[in-house]
Amino acid sequence: MAPFPTVNGVTVVMLPPEGYIVNFDHPQRRHQMESYIISGVGITLAFLFVFQYLYVKFWILRKPDGETACLITAWIFSIGVQFVSLRSFVIGATGVHAWEMPIQTFNDGNKLTFISPILYAVCTAFSKVALTLFYRRLSPQRWWRWSVYSVLFLVAGYNLAIMLVIIFGCTPFEKSWDFTILEGSCVNRPAVYICTAILGIASDLILLVMPLPMILRLQMPRRQKAGLIVLFVIGSATLVTSVVRLVLLVPFVSASDYTWVLSSAIVWIYVEANLLIICASLTTLRRFFLHVAPKFIGERGSSAGYDLGSNRGSRQHPFRTIGSGAKKSRKVRLEVDIEDPGFDLRTIVQAQPVQTQITTHESEEQPEEMIRQIRRQESLRKFGSASVKTQKWDSRKDSDDEERAIVQTTTVTVVYGPREEESKGNDD
Repeated sequence: MAPFPTVNGVTVVMLPPEGYIVNFDHPQRRHQMESYIISGVGITLAFLFVFQYLYVKFWILRKPDGETACLITAWIFSIGVQFVSLRSFVIGATGVHAWEMPIQTFNDGNKLTFISPILYAVCTAFSKVALTLFYRRLSPQRWWRWSVYSVLFLVAGYNLAIMLVIIFGCTPFEKSWDFTILEGSCVNRPAVYICTAILGIASDLILLVMPLPMILRLQMPRRQKAGLIVLFVIGSATLVTSVVRLVLLVPFVSASDYTWVLSSAIVWIYVEANLLIICASLTTLRRFFLHVAPKFIGERGSSAGYDLGSNRGSRQHPFRTIGSGAKKSRKVRLEVDIEDPGFDLRTIVQAQPVQTQITTHESEEQPEEMIRQIRRQESLRKFGSASVKTQKWDSRKDSDDEERAIVQTTTVTVVYGPREEESKGNDD
């Protein structure tokens, strides 16, 4: 007796149900058109978000980092897993009954099904690692950094374990996709897929909950705080897709006609693979709009932190300084040195200190505000001598950029001395 049945002269994996009319030329299809549409729309949206992310990192900040490399890697593998899965729909190996395809097509589909979860694990790992690297910059506190590193280790570890189980899950190796090899053994692959979904849900939940306590404690307008919360809620969309995918994978455990059952879960993999990239790209979205369309998010062009009319990459300091409220006729020379490459989303969720040095020269038209600030220094003895004084103020009291002022404390060093012209006159 042949190990595999034959229907209409074609060797198949299993016999059809009684009364089912097999049509190898035009078999029944499931979720084929939905896969093409969802994948196409998702890849396009993911490309747009990645474009704005790379625009900020390479063009505005001019400082790509490890987070950028992780996102690019995740995006490449996201496209790869979708093309591999779409190929299984094209050849009729997914979304088609197992008894309505030749056994060679069944094996070709198995090979694609073997490759796609490996690519998907790489996509998931690098996209979530990119997000955790962003989280690392939210706070310099040691406990926070250790928490971030723990999540990073969890994400990288479970995805690596899943990859190894899938790759080396069968003996001999070809049995992973060749259904005609009867000898050897394999791990319970449906259980591995379900385990992947469960671990994805757990990691998504952790990444969603981690920054919320820090955001809720921020002293910032409710509108901006609500916007941040909405941003992280959007980022949790992958949590919903993981739950849906888990529910759809449960019947896959006991299904013999799994080429038909698996199609619905693959459609949600397209959704989740693109959402992983979109969510990891959200960290620069506000910065992108501040640069190209500040009015779109309710900001003035001058508050975006850039001089859009000057050379690209030139930055303006967004804070008021001592004496900035004085009349324009008063001559105060400012020398500003800001080490931070720019105000990204991380400055919204962290009170990040900015070092600013202000050098002013004595004249008869000394700003009143400058005099009041300097007189507060207990160590000031007289105005004519050159001295260096340090003072601190909370920029929440006075700032044109409401959002940045609330979350930053600025340290100002004032160097006060005679004007160069007057010094030369005294020497003469």
